[in-house]
Amino acid sequence: MSTRCQARIVKNGYPLNLYCHCDGYLEGVGRRLKAALEATDYEPCDFTEFIVHGQTEDHFEPTFSNHGDIEFFYLLDFDNEKFTAYEIEYPDNGVIWPQEGDDDYDQYKPNYNQIPRHYAVVDLTSDTI
Repeated sequence: MSTRCQARIVKNGYPLNLYCHCDGYLEGVGRRLKAALEATDYEPCDFTEFIVHGQTEDHFEPTFSNHGDIEFFYLLDFDNEKFTAYEIEYPDNGVIWPQEGDDDYDQYKPNYNQIPRHYAVVDLTSDTI
């Protein structure tokens, strides 16, 4: 079974959302994203070109929505120099993205900073992966 993930690259307040269908776990995509950050010296344009044009073994494709079947979410926020992996922990209802009408919707309402609300966090710049 595939381990799906979504990556969001943010620069100058603009997001680029990418989806990867397999190897989305920390030891797969996570390590390769970290290596790509280091190989491009954390330069956002070089990094984006590096991963989008297939210089990693991952197959990222642009996406315009938040996928509901991901197991990892990677936020590569060059504006705030924050590079984070979120391991999704699905709630009983299976919904990881805030839905209109939820009590906490205003806190998490959709914007480029929106992340799944059920997660464990790993800093991609640390030596833990």
